[in-house]
Amino acid sequence: MNWPSPETHKGIPSKKEIALRIALNLSFLHKQMNDNVRVHFIENDHLIHVHLFRRLSDILDSFSTWVSEAFVLATTRSLFHEKTNYIPDHVYLISDFINLTEKTFSLLPGQAKKIFFHVLSSQELEISWINKKDVVFDSSPLKEFFVQDLFSDDYYAKKIEEWIAKKRTEMQKLGFYFILNDKTDIRAYLLFLSQLKAGKI
Repeated sequence: MNWPSPETHKGIPSKKEIALRIALNLSFLHKQMNDNVRVHFIENDHLIHVHLFRRLSDILDSFSTWVSEAFVLATTRSLFHEKTNYIPDHVYLISDFINLTEKTFSLLPGQAKKIFFHVLSSQELEISWINKKDVVFDSSPLKEFFVQDLFSDDYYAKKIEEWIAKKRTEMQKLGFYFILNDKTDIRAYLLFLSQLKAGKI
C-alpha cells in the first residue's frame, strides 16, 4: 500500500494515502450521523493500530497529522472499522487486495453490511512508464518477461483485467464493491456512496 513512492513517481499519491483519505471521509460521514466510528489497521492478519473517533474534531486532527506525515505512518495493507462487543451496522475494508488471506476476512463481523473499496494505482493499471528493456517476473505461473513483451497482444492489460474481475466477483459475494485509483473522478465515488445509502446497488 506504500507504493508508489514520491521518489519514483513524483506527484502520484500512494495507495495508502488514497485508502486513508477514504477512511477519514467515511468516518466523517458516519460521525455526522452520531455513529460509533473506529478505524483499524491490519498487517499480516493482525490488528496493529486503532483510531477511535469520538468527535468530528478527532477526524480533522487525524487528517492534519497524517498530511503532515505525508501519509507515511503504520505499515499497513488495509484498514476497516473495528470489530467490537457491539454489532456494527457497516464494515468497510479498504485495500489493494494483494495477498490478503482468509484470516483477514474472518475478522469482519458476519452480521454487518460489508463494503469493499479496491484501491489500486494508475501506475499498476497502465505501465507505459516502465523501461521496455527491463525484465519482470510473473510468479504464477513463474515466468520471466521483457517488459516489451507485456505490450504484445495487450498481455498485461488482459491479465490485470482478469485479476480485477476475479476480485470483484469474490467481493461481491460478500458485499458491495467499488474500485478506484488516483485518477478516479470524485463524482464516481460520491455516486457510489449515494447509491449505497439509497439502496440502489
